[in-house]
Amino acid sequence: MQAKHCHRYGVRLARALSLPMALVNEHSSSWAAAERHQLHGDRTGRLDSAAAALLLEQWLADGPEPQPVQMAPAKRGETDADARSWTLIPPAP
Repeated sequence: MQAKHCHRYGVRLARALSLPMALVNEHSSSWAAAERHQLHGDRTGRLDSAAAALLLEQWLADGPEPQPVQMAPAKRGETDADARSWTLIPPAP
């Protein structure tokens, strides 16, 4: 039931953002990470971190080829160096 909900949510999110999205089956990733790092019974968060790292390793090994990232086109009067993909938002006073 939860897997279907997650899949539907992922599809809606990908469509709403018009971005590519990959769904990853994380079944038994915690078990595999616990085996690899002897973390059975861990409650400190290290097991979750190790499982996430394992999923990332698998994605990098088996996922699609990375595509080059292109900067947004510069606005008139700006140089390419001025076109940023992020904006620094100062902290609230």
